[in-house]
Amino acid sequence: MYARYFNAYRNDHYINGSHGLGSNAAHRIDHGIALGYLWAKGNWGIWASDSDIFDSGAEAFKSFTPAYRPVTIVAHSHGAAVGAGVSIGIMYYALEMKWDSIALNIIFLGTHQPQNLTGRQYRDFLDRKVDYYEVDRTFPNIGGEKEAHSLKFLNGLADVFNPEHNKVRHERGIYEHLKEILNGWEAYTERCVQFTFANDRGDLVTRDGDIPDVQSACNPAIDESLFCAEYTAPDDFERSGKKIVSTLQGGYLVLSTHLANRRFEFDHLKKDADEKLKKEGEEWGDFESVALYWADAFEEYKIQKAKFKATFGETYRYTNVVADRYRRISQWIDEKNPFADDRTEWEKQYKKAYNIVTDAYEDMLLKYASLQQACLYAHFAPVSLINHGKLISDMPHDGLGTGSIAKRIAKAGEGKFYRVEYDSDPEEAEKLSPEVKRKKDMEYVKQNSDKLVTTSIVNTSYIHDVIEAYIEKNTKIEIERLYYEPDKTKR
Repeated sequence: MYARYFNAYRNDHYINGSHGLGSNAAHRIDHGIALGYLWAKGNWGIWASDSDIFDSGAEAFKSFTPAYRPVTIVAHSHGAAVGAGVSIGIMYYALEMKWDSIALNIIFLGTHQPQNLTGRQYRDFLDRKVDYYEVDRTFPNIGGEKEAHSLKFLNGLADVFNPEHNKVRHERGIYEHLKEILNGWEAYTERCVQFTFANDRGDLVTRDGDIPDVQSACNPAIDESLFCAEYTAPDDFERSGKKIVSTLQGGYLVLSTHLANRRFEFDHLKKDADEKLKKEGEEWGDFESVALYWADAFEEYKIQKAKFKATFGETYRYTNVVADRYRRISQWIDEKNPFADDRTEWEKQYKKAYNIVTDAYEDMLLKYASLQQACLYAHFAPVSLINHGKLISDMPHDGLGTGSIAKRIAKAGEGKFYRVEYDSDPEEAEKLSPEVKRKKDMEYVKQNSDKLVTTSIVNTSYIHDVIEAYIEKNTKIEIERLYYEPDKTKR
């Protein structure tokens, strides 16, 4: 989609910005700056503005100037921060080549670490996940001896909700770092469009969401929420951009209005499936239904847990190892009712009640796992299903259309994206002669200078330090000048 839309078919490049799962957005931006600078130096093909070759005034040489060589950067997920850095590195190279401005488009998809998660907001997030939703426990496993030792729930190896490790806490996201190192945040955001579904908030990708101040092709109002779905008490939520899917016994299931709600499966299609099915995929289990299954299960668990507390005066604590469970039950009975004549009957009642709550809790966790899987679907959809014609057909009518993600991005970029439209049909545009294209280029450049971004915004000491640290000198002294996240395990 992007290559043809931005007239770059067969002229697209891939920059590998892979980093570890625990990396911080600021660090990835810095690495991206070096990668973008090196890419521009080796691939962009512009000449210095004071090059003698421009003295002739020949129109043909203009094709070696930034205005005639626009760059479009598309970055997804973990790579969004890297992509932001790449754009800065390209601008820095243009600055070195003595160009005052360049043509640049930036598109962020499913953005990871759009802003920081720290302080009171982080503590509230952790408390809600651990104390309210109770999803930091071990995952239920039904099987043999190996399973009896239990596995941490879903992404337990990272101890996501363990305050000793603080895996998802970070002081600087994309927003904070770019505002700190750039000399013109507003000018930079003028070149950007983002698309991140409101249910792209899974635990495995925390924190995901919208970058503040950047135009969104998903929810134009910008969605900075931390949860893909919330079970909450009546009126205890921000109504803007939200909707109540169902009123349950004790509260509401609240979702955003801008979801990847419809889901389409391709992997299990039969070989003899008709062409339409192969193209569109097989629709299954919408997100709202998955969220409602979880909310129902969560509510049932809370009801059974409250009954247990009212009956036995003890707060329920989950364990999925049967031996540990009955050892705990016997110990509690010894403490509460050691000499009673009806000890056996009491123990039966306690075990039965405990198992009822346990079944409800494990059912809730299983439904929560399904919810997380649905969130990951929303995370990858802007890449794998960007042109799907039905994926967002039930999105709100907000002026951006419901045709496809690609069309919403194009609509949001109207008047913003720097792109020559040689023909309304990109494939037909490719058939035009170089001479016809050159004339259209010249006309476009003359009329759209306001869409160029000034390279002065990257003329900062910090960005110079990044280039020096990773490219020119690459020594420990230079690297230590750069920003590093505070130790998460401290404080």
